[in-house]
Amino acid sequence: MRPAGALGALLLLCSGVAAQPMPFSDGPVRGREDALVVERLGSPDTRAEGLSARRASARRRGLERAKRALHAHVDQWLAAALATPALASRVHAVVERDAQVEATRSLVDGAVVLRVALALGPLRALLGREAS
Repeated sequence: MRPAGALGALLLLCSGVAAQPMPFSDGPVRGREDALVVERLGSPDTRAEGLSARRASARRRGLERAKRALHAHVDQWLAAALATPALASRVHAVVERDAQVEATRSLVDGAVVLRVALALGPLRALLGREAS
């Protein structure tokens, strides 16, 4: 499949979803017009002393879990598009670089739920260069 067709496949996976309230646990990867979005729970490191240190460790763990979910979602899309390994590598680099925390919900035990968004603009730009 050509990269332009691959972009179409990705955009089909991204149905427009209105802003939703923060959940208390993991949510599925879903699409918005401008981004892929996922919520992931980050559990605190129980060895950390103090609530702020526990929350910081939970944020790191939540972000790692969210990025893994985005990578898995993008992998499905890349497999369906029969993308080359070089393109897959560049797409995964965009996930690592551009996934950003959009919202945070702190829980009483020190855990946090993060909403992480991956803007589609850089992916579109990358696939646009591949098509030319």
